Amino acid sequence: MRAVRERRPGRAHRIRVRESGIYRRLDYGAPRQTGGGFGDSGRSVMFERIAVDDAMPKSTAWRLPRSTVAQARLWREPVSRQLIAAIVGGLAAILLVVVAFQYFVVPSSTITVAPRAQRLPIDATVRIDPDAGALDVERGIVPATVMDATVSETLTKPTTGRRREAQGVAKGFVTVRNRTRQAVVLPVASRVMTADGTGFLTDAEFLVPPTLQVGGRDVPGEAIVAVTAEAPGLAGNAPALAITTVDGPFGGALEAFNPQPLEGGSELEVALVSPRDFAELEELLTERLQSSAIERLRRDRPANQTLIVWSPATGNPQILRREFSAEPDEHADEISLSMEIRALGTAFSTDDLEAVLRRRLQDSLEGQAFEIDSVRVVDTEVLGERQGVLDLRVQAIAEAVDTIDRNAVRDTAAGRSLGEGLQALRSLPGVDHVTVTHDPPDTGNFPRISFRIDVQVEEPQPIQAP
Repeated sequence: MRAVRERRPGRAHRIRVRESGIYRRLDYGAPRQTGGGFGDSGRSVMFERIAVDDAMPKSTAWRLPRSTVAQARLWREPVSRQLIAAIVGGLAAILLVVVAFQYFVVPSSTITVAPRAQRLPIDATVRIDPDAGALDVERGIVPATVMDATVSETLTKPTTGRRREAQGVAKGFVTVRNRTRQAVVLPVASRVMTADGTGFLTDAEFLVPPTLQVGGRDVPGEAIVAVTAEAPGLAGNAPALAITTVDGPFGGALEAFNPQPLEGGSELEVALVSPRDFAELEELLTERLQSSAIERLRRDRPANQTLIVWSPATGNPQILRREFSAEPDEHADEISLSMEIRALGTAFSTDDLEAVLRRRLQDSLEGQAFEIDSVRVVDTEVLGERQGVLDLRVQAIAEAVDTIDRNAVRDTAAGRSLGEGLQALRSLPGVDHVTVTHDPPDTGNFPRISFRIDVQVEEPQPIQAP
């Protein structure tokens, strides 16, 4: 189906011909009148058909009945592109002139506003939960992980127990007299004593001769025997003639004395393991290992994480091994302790904690326009803990900067005198101080057109540390 436009004076028709090929109008003749007007039949238009098929004639004339002609919209010549471009260029030139006039002729002002910065205290309770899957700022739940570190060490220290103990044993010779008429044989380890009860034992078996009568006078039999003190130490040292008695069944028949002092008994101060050594060594090593374990936990924690070490009330740290090198009251110059402990802690994201604190602050100051610049945690207190779940009281300081509405600044200053405008600007909420520059400098008023007022917001003054 091909569409061919028929042109006649004052009207245009689109004609569709169900033939193959391309058609070109040859001539537009005046319509044939029938009965004094245009009839429904007999209207004809001449076309040239450019054949596609070689079998068809190259040119032919077609007579189209009126029924094949459908009326269409009047076809009009498009508006000239040059005319449209001229109109657009003129409007742009007018706009450019207006803008240039306002820019170069109308005064301008630059208002520099420094927002007010302030410290806002935060006191909130946050739950640190290793079982939490994600951060919940509304409920104040921060996800966490449980970390552990195992460390071991051996520590040695001198013992503090001291005691003097007997070392050497006193030795000497004793003379035993027999006042009976019969000889007496004393076995080994026969006991002789001093007046104060210090005992000495004979080193060998010996015979004490009987008493003999010589010249009408009794001469007792005597025997000399080596003796050793029963107990070591200074108590065995006996002066001359200190031994007086022979102990045992022969005590009534025999007497003993030492013509020379008995010497050799001595004492020596020895080091002992005292209960104090156990307590001090365990306390010192436990504290040392705990510090080492906590340091390892902090070293192993991820970046930007806060670590809370479990308290001793939860059994932290756990002692896995404890071995002393000596027993109480044992002779030792030093004592060693080998220990292995495991420390536990809960780590959580500092950013998550700050997000909860920011939300708590925003909820408490609802309706106020400010931007929280930073949050600094001052102190934390564990209110409760159970298997790594911590109820944490957090005290923090937030540095907040008031939000400056640039449009409100422009509207406040527009059209006012310099003094009145500055006073109004300084009274705006959140404004710390204002500086104004004008162009030209001797301008007495702020521009009435607000877009000629440039508003710049500078960094707030730093807050002095308390």
